[in-house]
Amino acid sequence: MRKVKTLNKILFVSGAILILYSIYFLLVFPKNQGAYFIGLVGAVMVFYAFARKWLLTKCKRGFPRFARVAVLFGFYLMLATFAGFCVSVAVVSTHVPDGEKDAIIVLGAGLHGDSVSLTLAKRLDKAIEYYSENPSVLIVVSGGQGRDELVSEAFAMKKYLVQHGVDAGSVLLEDKSTSTEENFRLSKKLLDGWFGGEAYASAYVTNSFHCYRAGKFAERAGMDTDFLPAATPFYLLPAYCARDYLGVAYFFIIRQ
Repeated sequence: MRKVKTLNKILFVSGAILILYSIYFLLVFPKNQGAYFIGLVGAVMVFYAFARKWLLTKCKRGFPRFARVAVLFGFYLMLATFAGFCVSVAVVSTHVPDGEKDAIIVLGAGLHGDSVSLTLAKRLDKAIEYYSENPSVLIVVSGGQGRDELVSEAFAMKKYLVQHGVDAGSVLLEDKSTSTEENFRLSKKLLDGWFGGEAYASAYVTNSFHCYRAGKFAERAGMDTDFLPAATPFYLLPAYCARDYLGVAYFFIIRQ
């Protein structure tokens, strides 16, 4: 009985923390599917903490027991795969591209009016860091204009780069894309034209949580490219990791 109460307390406290984080994120930052997902997981944990004794009593045999076990198995499997995804993000964050690149593609993210978001600024900072060590590299900024954005993401990104010391002539704008898939397809077309059909080495810049899924879209666009992982503020990581975890699941379950 004491073990049951202890587990219930752990479930309740953990679930409450997840719910509070979800509420905080949704109030302070732009809407994010990952934050909703975290809040939902927290709500399930709180519910189970209160209903666990009743479920164990009422669902002892037959279909009710099978349903309870199946739901719990699915929930724990989801948590295990999400933990594995988070570990892979940590591993990816230490990646260093091989060799010097001729071009890097900075994938767009949200804007605040005509200014880059914090997440996008981290990607641009990584591009600036690479440019400072390889000043001959060509930087493609890729991102169109959203409905709530005053300018295209590419325009705001180039402005940020130039303000931080990057030569404007080293930056190419791809300002038509509306998705990661289009980021790569349109950027590849731009680079193929720039290099006149000759071979070139490239890498894409995005946050570590997004590297894997972005790489899949790069493959679909026919790009053999490396990646430069950008940092993400620790307090944003849970929501963004959850969002990309859902994106990876969607990619494999539905799109494949």
